Amino acid sequence: MNDKLRTDQGAWIAQPQAIYHGDGISIEEVGLRVTGYLAAYRATGDSKYLQAAQQGCDYLRSERIYADGHIRLQGHLVIDITYAFAGAALLSLYDHTGDDQLLETACLVGDRLVDYHVSGSVNHAVTPVQLLAPLYQHTGNVRYRKEMRRRLFRTAVPMQMPYGGWLGHESWIWYHAMITKSLILGYVSLPFDIKHQSEKDRLA
Repeated sequence: MNDKLRTDQGAWIAQPQAIYHGDGISIEEVGLRVTGYLAAYRATGDSKYLQAAQQGCDYLRSERIYADGHIRLQGHLVIDITYAFAGAALLSLYDHTGDDQLLETACLVGDRLVDYHVSGSVNHAVTPVQLLAPLYQHTGNVRYRKEMRRRLFRTAVPMQMPYGGWLGHESWIWYHAMITKSLILGYVSLPFDIKHQSEKDRLA
């Protein structure tokens, strides 16, 4: 299926059942597949998966991400999610290749998320943590840690219900998983020291 959806540019169009199918190439269609292909590469060692991931990131950097880190959106227009998935894809490939240009571009995208307001939807608000947390680990830039903390402790933590989930559409398994992954990455990225122990306890 993924091969059938690929374009000559190394991107992927949306699946036919997606509500934004036909409205251009959505960023998460590329970003999520890049991380998926990298996982396949780690599992199999087959270089064709690494090559597909590299082509996807080349497409993002050459066709969709501007010099200041903003992204040209198509199809799905949610800034929090699309920026986070694009930056996370670049950072994931950086972990495999060590190409500093990938890290630099991921940081530019992360900087735009730091500047962006926190959305009302919990999953929108915290998905950027999936980029900000590893960026903090890679760079030590406290701006990423502070923004990560702001997003988690303004939305996901105080709005979590006693049973462990969130109300409304946030309870759908897709959104629940996005929120939970963001909490986990936030927890892992914080230093294991006395200063941050109380915050780690709250995230746990």
